[in-house]
Amino acid sequence: MAPTWWHRTPPWRPLLHGGVWRLPEELSRLGGTGRVLLSFDDGPSPATARLAETLERSGARAMFFLLGAPLAGSPPEAREAAGVTRALLSSGHLPAVHGWEHRRAALLPPGTVVREVRRAADAIAQACGMAPRHLRPPYGSWAPWLGAVPRRTGLGLFFWSFNPFDYHPHSPGGLAKLCGEGLQAGDILLLHCTGRGQEVTRAALPELLERLRDRGLAPLDPLTLLETAHG
Repeated sequence: MAPTWWHRTPPWRPLLHGGVWRLPEELSRLGGTGRVLLSFDDGPSPATARLAETLERSGARAMFFLLGAPLAGSPPEAREAAGVTRALLSSGHLPAVHGWEHRRAALLPPGTVVREVRRAADAIAQACGMAPRHLRPPYGSWAPWLGAVPRRTGLGLFFWSFNPFDYHPHSPGGLAKLCGEGLQAGDILLLHCTGRGQEVTRAALPELLERLRDRGLAPLDPLTLLETAHG
């Protein structure tokens, strides 16, 4: 297993790209408890729904960065994706934008990124009834020349401070140990709810949350972000 520092965001990335990489100070110790934010990329899909059910059983809420394309697929796929998106919000999770398709924003013209982000935001808002307010580009791919995109779309950039690479081979116990021991108050944890490794991620969640509780940490309710300058 790689050392914990390997999973931490290097300091040059926030300086280069801007955006939110850690929780604001007022939320990192909310209620006198160390808080971490759980976040999941690549939904909505049936796997997203299964992962949300696991979180529900553990009493945890998370931020979900969703793609727009599944919401505009074939009628059965689109209905299912919209149902998953609605259920996330109704269960206390916070839907956000991941893009239209899973493409690297830094390799696209700024105008294309703006159009795709707006299209995805509109699809998510139509599905769940709430306009998303945050954007995490696929792969965290960003560049200085895309700096006007947040202003033109009205979405705040939101990244992560701890990445366990859950799409690489892990056991549930190994993933839970890595995150449970490596996270610190104020961290934003990057996980995935669709694709390779997502079943291991889902299986790891109960132990991961228990390890956090043992260290005096708790998941932040993501809806509290909407009450801060970062929401």
